[in-house]
This record gives sequence, C-alpha cells and structure tokens, in this order.
Amino acid sequence: MLGEYELLTPLKDLALQLEEAPIEPVHSRFPLDVCAELANAVEIVLSLDTKAYLDQYTIAFITSTGLLYPDSDDQIRELAGQNTAILQNLEAVNPLYAQLSRALVSQAHPRVSFSAYVSSRKSNRLGIHVDLWDNIVVQLSGSKTFYFDNDTVRLQTGDALSIPQGVPHDVTTDISSLHLSAVLLRQSWLNTLPLRSSSRRP
Repeated sequence: MLGEYELLTPLKDLALQLEEAPIEPVHSRFPLDVCAELANAVEIVLSLDTKAYLDQYTIAFITSTGLLYPDSDDQIRELAGQNTAILQNLEAVNPLYAQLSRALVSQAHPRVSFSAYVSSRKSNRLGIHVDLWDNIVVQLSGSKTFYFDNDTVRLQTGDALSIPQGVPHDVTTDISSLHLSAVLLRQSWLNTLPLRSSSRRP
C-alpha cells in the first residue's frame, strides 16, 4: 500500500498548476501504482450497500435528459448500464479520499471533493458544458475522450488532465471507463452557495 505522500504528490502538482488560473487544459501522466490504489478505494465504495449512497445523496446518473439523483434501489438498478454513474463526495464515505481531500485544501481551493465516474461504452453524456470549478481528471481504467475547442485528448489508464474552471468540453466513453475527478472549488464559487449546505454537489 502506498503512503499519503506517493498518492498526494501527483494530485498536488496539478492542483498547484491550477492555482495559477491557466486558460488551457494540461495533459500529464500518473504512476500506475497510484492509479491502482485510487481505483481500489473506489471499488471499496462501490461495494457499499446502496443505502449508503441514498442516505447521503452521493450517487447521480448522467441520463439522456440530464443529471438524475435516484431515490430508491430499484431506480439505481434501472439507471445503471447505459447511464454514467457518478459517485460523489467520496471523501464522505472513504477514509483515503477524506485524507487526500484535507491535504489538497489551500487558500486558492478552500474546498476539495472527489467523484468517480463509472461508464460503459457509449454511455449517455452531458454534451458540451463548462464546470464552475477547477478539475483534475485521472483515468483509473478504460478510456475516455475529452473534446475541447482546439484539441482532442484521449485518456487511457494513467493519463491525467487538469481542466481550469469555465473551459468548454465534451466527453465520450470509448470503452468501459472509470475515472476520478478531483473538484477544486474556489472561494468565489463557494460564496454563491446558499447557507444551507447540500451534498448534491460535484
């Protein structure tokens, strides 16, 4: 098992780059043993009873009509398959991601959250969109393709992509895919949230 330093270092390097507010995505590589460790932690979350997801609203599905939060086991089973599942707020249900989330918090990014995207080939997608947060994508297994205005980036296991907030992009799944998203929230975005917190966030 890798230590926090080995797992944190590649994430921290990209987070520091994003603190400089770049305007273009940056493609890089993560060590495969780091990806394996991060993927194992996601598998632990996937093994939880679905009640854990429903209690904390930590699962959403990308459907043909947009983002949908299931409210029952039956709905989860119905949505699984052709719809990408998003396991949100991994730090709330897994100690490794809780540790990494705390370690990545900075003055520029006062809140950090992790989500895992589980997709089958040709899963429904959101289409062209922008995120209101800085995003680090790490391909843990399988393959995905990201489309930007002036570039196309195909991610395979071990590839990473840092996407500054506000950059338009689209994503397709080439084969079955598991990717991690580290959501780095800036204070300016947090200031727009209502006082009552919600776990139905990225």
